[in-house]
Amino acid sequence: MKQLILAALLIFIIVAGANAVPPGYQTGQTVLPNPPGTQSGVFAVDSNNTLYYGSSGTGRTAGRTKMDLKTGRGMGSQIWTYNLDTGIHSLFYISPATDPGEFGINSVSGIVIDETTTPWTYYIADQEPEKGNPWATGGIWIAQDVNGDGTIMSGDDIVELYTTDISVLVYISDIIRNHTTGDIYVTIADGIAGNPMVYRLSDDNLSGTIETSEIYPYALLPEGGFFAGGLCFGLSEHIIYTHDTSGTIYRLEDLNSNGDALDPGETTIFAALPIAGGYHIGFDTDNDLFVSASDWSTMTHAVYQINLNPEPVVTLFHDLTGQVGFVGNFVFTGSTPFEPFQTGDAVMYLSYSTVEWSDPDNFITISPASESVDVPATGPFGIGLLLLALGAGLKGAGRKR
Repeated sequence: MKQLILAALLIFIIVAGANAVPPGYQTGQTVLPNPPGTQSGVFAVDSNNTLYYGSSGTGRTAGRTKMDLKTGRGMGSQIWTYNLDTGIHSLFYISPATDPGEFGINSVSGIVIDETTTPWTYYIADQEPEKGNPWATGGIWIAQDVNGDGTIMSGDDIVELYTTDISVLVYISDIIRNHTTGDIYVTIADGIAGNPMVYRLSDDNLSGTIETSEIYPYALLPEGGFFAGGLCFGLSEHIIYTHDTSGTIYRLEDLNSNGDALDPGETTIFAALPIAGGYHIGFDTDNDLFVSASDWSTMTHAVYQINLNPEPVVTLFHDLTGQVGFVGNFVFTGSTPFEPFQTGDAVMYLSYSTVEWSDPDNFITISPASESVDVPATGPFGIGLLLLALGAGLKGAGRKR
């Protein structure tokens, strides 16, 4: 009996502490149907309350390697939508490429939606536009759902490469777009100090595509920088925040309006994470900055919150160490403040991998709540811990008999 009580206590500790968030928040899960079975990243939400996410399309055993994760998001040849009002998941796109050398969106790593056009225009970052060649190709696709059927797969729809040279932007890690100027900014997940970390893409000749001469270095990886991570606009589109895998967060601003942040004082260190890692960065619904990070040397995984006023203050928001293989990108939905003990519709949808480096069958969700509520540890690892604890208790109880 004592062993059973101890097992139950261990389960309680695991449940209560594994996914702890600050008081006034609750964690949960959005479990995916099969298909798609698994998710490989969450990328955007539109004004119709529809979430866009990637999937590898290989069921619930879509394994990755540690190198795949270090070099960026990607690994998804399918794009799915999830309507937050109806709860319906729908296939939005599946790559037609089946053999090496064929073209399609084979490894989506970011989506930007321009809702000012009719039909809407989707700019989709892809780490593998040529199937079987992810180490030497990358690009941006432009797509439109011309017939309005909720997909970009019919004969009338437009899915074309927006970047004409797929050998330039290799390992695109993230993408944002200035909807006023039309310029696109991307981070490159492969890089060393002195190489471009952020590129600016501008259709200067209004050809409808981005030629090699229209891809401009916008910011460089500083001394000690290695790999670029996420990308987001600040409170205005004149300011950009990004980070590298050292855990350093940078503030970029083109002060002299010459189209880059390469001049003195234009790329500055904004903040630093307590761990060496960085994956995604973005603002919540009330202008607090969040960063997801995984430290590959210590296998520490967490989400950090950065309050901007009056000076940036970094605090641990969600510790996922031991619960995931890596913590991925995220989006915020809703219009109410993402503040503790608030009632409303604000939710963070967070992607991750399992501790087995596989794509999971759910998203982690975090939202304000009247009181803190944490779900058990996510994925097979958390379930394994619970079974292990329970098994230990039952085994001990059996011996007592």
